[in-house]
Amino acid sequence: MKRGMGFVLCLLAMLALAWQPAPAQAQSKDDIVIGMLLAMSGQGISYGKWMSQGALLAAEEINRAGGIEGRKLRIEIGDHKSGEVKAGTSEMSRLVNVYHTPAVLSSFSAPTLAAQAIAVERDVVLINGGGWSPKLINKQYLWNTRLTGDATAKAILKVAWEDGARRICMIYRNDPSGIDTAVAARAYWQGQGGAVLCEEKYDLEATNFSAQIAKIRSSRPDALVTFSYSKTHGIIIKQARDFGVTVPLYGIEFMPENVEVAGKALEGYKFAIDEFDVNSADPGTAKFVKAYRAKYGEDPEFYGANYYGYVLEGNEAEAR
Repeated sequence: MKRGMGFVLCLLAMLALAWQPAPAQAQSKDDIVIGMLLAMSGQGISYGKWMSQGALLAAEEINRAGGIEGRKLRIEIGDHKSGEVKAGTSEMSRLVNVYHTPAVLSSFSAPTLAAQAIAVERDVVLINGGGWSPKLINKQYLWNTRLTGDATAKAILKVAWEDGARRICMIYRNDPSGIDTAVAARAYWQGQGGAVLCEEKYDLEATNFSAQIAKIRSSRPDALVTFSYSKTHGIIIKQARDFGVTVPLYGIEFMPENVEVAGKALEGYKFAIDEFDVNSADPGTAKFVKAYRAKYGEDPEFYGANYYGYVLEGNEAEAR
């Protein structure tokens, strides 16, 4: 399964052809404004930081090279507060009504799905590079530049099966990213002949998972599979180990902040995720990594690279 995407400049140049200026009080008549719908607050704030840094770096380089047909590119960021539908809808409306943006780069499944209806109504291109609900696929005006959870879940469950697991428990976020991925995972696992002993959901802002973990431990699975992200992912793994869950752990997310939260509890954890290699020999990737390090003083990861617009495998992105 493949999600191809060329360099952001190509996309923005095409969008510029259809761009109509917003009111003078909102922006300079010569600016092209691209919107972003990100987690700039809440538990997923790290994703908003990485995604915005990648996009802002790309815009800076585009403007330094003369902009788009001589016009400056500007990025306006809306905060969906780590997945809140109401906040996402409000910010999407602001971006298209105030700034008349021809495109919005979104993230997280629930706000992206909500924003898609607005994108159709207002003839706006919506590009998701962060959310992974399977329901994001085949939506009008919505493009996805990463693998969805059904693909990555099947990939990691295949590994769990090969490792000898036959009875699993799943814990996942109570939103489309978790629920829809769990549906696909359950169907795949049962199709293999395996059993799903328990499924535990958690709310967006949850930090204590003792009730869910107690049920998982009492079910005595062969493995625990997590469909979660942000620091919450590390908290779940740490609490699972602290509460005596000793079975192998599998998932579809891994970020450096997980190590900070979970520490040694992550040892042995296996995961499937879109690939980004900071040491790639690809010239475009090497150029991006060098520029990102120079500007932000840290290595980029997948999300920053995805929203910057470069991808690996030659000249185009290939999310795995």
